[in-house]
Amino acid sequence: MQVPTHVKFENRELPALEPGQTRLVVAADGVYRERRTEIFTSSARLAGAAVELADHYQFCRLHCGKLNRVMLRAMLSFFRHAHALHHGEAALVLLYAPEGKRFRWHCPRQTVEMHWSNGRWWTSDQIKFDNPAVLPDGFLHFGDAHLHAGSVSPSAMDVNDDQDGLHIIVADVDKQPRYHIDFVVDGRRFRVAPHLIFEEPECLPCAQPPRRWLEQVYVRRYVPYSYPNHGDQYP
Repeated sequence: MQVPTHVKFENRELPALEPGQTRLVVAADGVYRERRTEIFTSSARLAGAAVELADHYQFCRLHCGKLNRVMLRAMLSFFRHAHALHHGEAALVLLYAPEGKRFRWHCPRQTVEMHWSNGRWWTSDQIKFDNPAVLPDGFLHFGDAHLHAGSVSPSAMDVNDDQDGLHIIVADVDKQPRYHIDFVVDGRRFRVAPHLIFEEPECLPCAQPPRRWLEQVYVRRYVPYSYPNHGDQYP
């Protein structure tokens, strides 16, 4: 016999139990079996096999196309040239048109902060950028790609900031690039193998990125107040 199942939402009352009725209630803190008999009405939280439900698992399968070789080489070239400029991070926003399964890069205005200390400039390990306010017709915001100067793994800031979508991290861009790719949905991160989203994962950067992309990179330098001739003379 199939047992009626109810999902409990906030600000929504469950219907009253009828005499002789047994039901399952799926709530935020677990599954409950509720009963009403001639003797009692009960609601008991169940655990393990007592729930009488099958196991389930998390998964995410992408149905979009793949980033073609031209797009991947352009991304790598931009990251390589931006890194040569400031030795820090760089970012691109990934757009997607479901009709035709087409991808497009958007290069946002981005800021890298550098601090003067011990006779040299030090680059911060983050980059600031905004998603496009207006999207091209037919395109939606799909994710982003950004360069890591060190480890290819997502940082704690990445994990906290990443919204739903595809997030590509690139490291060792001046050698053989390494990738860490996640698709985030409903607060969960699903690892994506490069060959599942890149048409040719082993390709190398093209010679030059689009010039307008490099023009979007802004380096902001900060000098300690105690530095001599503050604001006037420094490398």
